[in-house]
Amino acid sequence: MMDGTNARSGIGRRRGVAANSKSPSTSVIVLAVSFIITSCIILIWLMCFSMKSSATPKEFSHDGASSNFSVKMKKRSGGNRNNKKVTTNEGIIKITNWSAGDRNNKQVTTDEDFEEIGRVPRQKGGDNYKEKIAMIFNAELDLVAIDTDDIQSTHSDDGSKYSGVKAYFCKLHWDKYKRDPPSLPMFRMLVQESVCNKKENLFTMDMAEISRILVERESEEESMGIHVMPPAGFIFHESRVGSTLVANALTAMDPDGHRVYSESDPINRALAACDGFTKCDMETNVNLLRDVVFLMGRTSDSRETRMFFKVSSVGSKRIDVMVQAFEYVPWLFVFRDPVQTMMSHIDPAKVGKKAVRGGLSPAVCLRAKRHPPDDMRRLVLNYNPGKRVEELSDEEFCAAHLATLCESALEQMKSTRAVALQGAAVEYDGLVDKLIQEVFPKHFTMDIDEAARQRILDVSKIYSKSGGHDKDWEDDSKRKDTGSTPAIARASEQYLTKSYIELKKHCKYDRAWHYVYT
Repeated sequence: MMDGTNARSGIGRRRGVAANSKSPSTSVIVLAVSFIITSCIILIWLMCFSMKSSATPKEFSHDGASSNFSVKMKKRSGGNRNNKKVTTNEGIIKITNWSAGDRNNKQVTTDEDFEEIGRVPRQKGGDNYKEKIAMIFNAELDLVAIDTDDIQSTHSDDGSKYSGVKAYFCKLHWDKYKRDPPSLPMFRMLVQESVCNKKENLFTMDMAEISRILVERESEEESMGIHVMPPAGFIFHESRVGSTLVANALTAMDPDGHRVYSESDPINRALAACDGFTKCDMETNVNLLRDVVFLMGRTSDSRETRMFFKVSSVGSKRIDVMVQAFEYVPWLFVFRDPVQTMMSHIDPAKVGKKAVRGGLSPAVCLRAKRHPPDDMRRLVLNYNPGKRVEELSDEEFCAAHLATLCESALEQMKSTRAVALQGAAVEYDGLVDKLIQEVFPKHFTMDIDEAARQRILDVSKIYSKSGGHDKDWEDDSKRKDTGSTPAIARASEQYLTKSYIELKKHCKYDRAWHYVYT
């Protein structure tokens, strides 16, 4: 049998035998050599670190030719934010700006450009994050979505008023939408057409930080052929009342000069970011919306001069955020006869043919029926005391929902502030003629020549949501009136008539000029 020492196995056993076989002098020599080698390695490391630190460029200054700025991208750590960091979900990349002078007109597009102007050393086998950052700087990537789930108000040293918002960038193919607006009438369709609905095509950054850095660089961008379009107008609406036609007409009027976002995710989410959140106040919401609009207005196309936003119908409940963010920007609220609007949502002849999921109608105005919002509860209590929202029929719920949108718009139009002058109600009846003769030239202060007028008339002949099928538009007002049910008529009278009458009083442009469509 083995003794206790020999019973030990593996490395421990071999080290035990080797240690017993060495002399004391040998052990001392080995320890001394190890200590010297370790000390040398530490000394070399400290020298390298010191040299690297001394070579770090200055942080973002505005002193002409010597101006440099450092951008570090890494996962948010909650540390000091004064180092001009751009937060992303991946890696650390340092970018240093090039000197002013003959390189000012150079746009950053590829790894070779980075190497030429001294921004980032070329890395073999590296990822393409530096290239995507350059594309954001050059206005080649568009803001296509934001995530506001973790938003909260902050007051950091760098001036940021909020945190926790993610921004998603991707390259949008605007040309197809501008050539044929009815083929991609909704922003989500443009996103899908551009394959920006695929996660692998999205580039994620921290919203507050990328906005701050781009704002600070705005003066530099002018020399690079990049400019920021301020918002020229917002279009709010009651839903199914011709708002998409307004967006299509704005695009068709000047395809090269106008960029129209039709119910885009960033705007919709930004408007509602602080709705119901205790960690987020109105000031935070306003700052986020301004940043979103700023990013969406950046362009390298010198022909683009005006930017418009058609907001989703539910966004009409947050007009107050928009008017605080952009007090002097004109806006519209498009509405329609109550019965006709209700029929567009819950026409019995159409709803019955659509699939019903979970026992609920697919009508847009009924989406919140399982979880009615507080403003609807208050409205129902006001219009029908003693009746609970849960007791409403589909017709009543739809009418009450639409009423919350109309009354939100009315609240802003009745405001005593100067911003109330920027809002205008526009009724669906004779909409195209009102746009050409009144709304575009007077409210949005745009000149319309004969070619622009004809393009608007042409696009209005096509169903605004045709999706590329070239479906002709047909006036359906009479059909909706005659096809209405008593339940729809009663619900419209009870919840919508009052706001409809009030909105008509705020129609600044109520003349319908009748052109001959040629």
